[in-house]
Amino acid sequence: MLKTLMLLAAVLPLTLAVYIRFFEVSWQLENLAAFLSVLPMYYAALGIVSLVARKGLLTVVMILTSLSTLVGINGQRFLQSEVCESKTLSVLQYNVFYENTSLDTLITYVREAKPDLVVLQEVTPKHGEQLTSLNNLYPYRFGGQRRIGYPNGLMIMSRSPLYGMNVRTSAAGHSIVNVIWQTRYLRDVFVVAAHPPSPRSEVLWLERNALIQDIGSFVERSPLTFNLVLGDFNLASTTRRFDQTLSDYSTQPVGSWPLFVKRWEMKSYPVAAIDHLWVKNEDVQHSPICSRERVKEIQGSDHAAILTMLNVE
Repeated sequence: MLKTLMLLAAVLPLTLAVYIRFFEVSWQLENLAAFLSVLPMYYAALGIVSLVARKGLLTVVMILTSLSTLVGINGQRFLQSEVCESKTLSVLQYNVFYENTSLDTLITYVREAKPDLVVLQEVTPKHGEQLTSLNNLYPYRFGGQRRIGYPNGLMIMSRSPLYGMNVRTSAAGHSIVNVIWQTRYLRDVFVVAAHPPSPRSEVLWLERNALIQDIGSFVERSPLTFNLVLGDFNLASTTRRFDQTLSDYSTQPVGSWPLFVKRWEMKSYPVAAIDHLWVKNEDVQHSPICSRERVKEIQGSDHAAILTMLNVE
């Protein structure tokens, strides 16, 4: 009886996971895909139960299943040292969290690390006031200006010039910010930043999907050979939709959410990769992404900040 129950406990979740991962599913199941990365721990726990029950073969099966489900799970760091070029650019992205009252850890980190570009989401006017302390380091900004405000809570800060700044609005009222970033290597980069809505209902799910499609169509018309798309997309990397998004771009998911669960005021582990970066650079022979990692020093949000190193040429 125990063996039968254990087999069912193993087969049913794995079957559902495969279906969610590789097929078009409802909005509820697609949201569930964000937590597929807990499967290795689930099967490891079943393996321990099998071991205690002295079910040797079942224990081996559970351990092997746990190891196999690790494939494709988002880590906290991605590094391709063999493809890191001599010229690189650093990009920091971070969902600040509207209810975050202090940006001290963010400001301290930025002052020390000095990333070339900083892209923020869920920025409020109060956050903007705190970020003025970085004006000397980041004189070029989009977001916070009179008549512009923070479209969809978005803000971009750069150590080198930004120009051609524009905001596009989707049919549902969501913003897409695009700028031309003139890097310190005098290479222009077409940057698109967005924060699609969290798919907490079917309507919001459809709005998110439409906005992602709009972004894909928009960047196809980019006049430049170096293009960057980033933000909190509220789309798990363990979904078919993610695989189909900007499929000709390079990307590398890193677990970034949730750092804590507000409802129960408890800390959590960032099992889902939803803060994404896609890049296309036609002038590099190797991968345009050198490294991508979670920044543990920055705290205060339910999202982790992500630092990406990009190859320029």
